[in-house]
Amino acid sequence: MILSAIGLSFNFIGTILVAFSIKKGEVEAWKSDSKKREYMTAHNQKIFRWGIGLLAFGFLVQLAGQICPLRFDLVWIS
Repeated sequence: MILSAIGLSFNFIGTILVAFSIKKGEVEAWKSDSKKREYMTAHNQKIFRWGIGLLAFGFLVQLAGQICPLRFDLVWIS
C-alpha cells in the first residue's frame, strides 16, 4: 500500500516535469519533418528525460507494491 502511494507520487512529479518541458503554443510545440510527419518537441530535453525517468520509476515502484506488499507495523516494546 505504501509503495503504491510512493510510486503514484513519482508518477505525478514525472507528469508535471514532462508537461513543463513541452514548448508552449501550437506553432512552437509542433514540428514537421521532410516526410510531412508532425511531432511534438520538448523545450528542455533534460527536464523531459527526468520526467520520463520518474514516470518509469514510479510505475516500477507501484508494480513492486502490488507484487510484494510491504507492511509497516509498528511494534512498541515497553
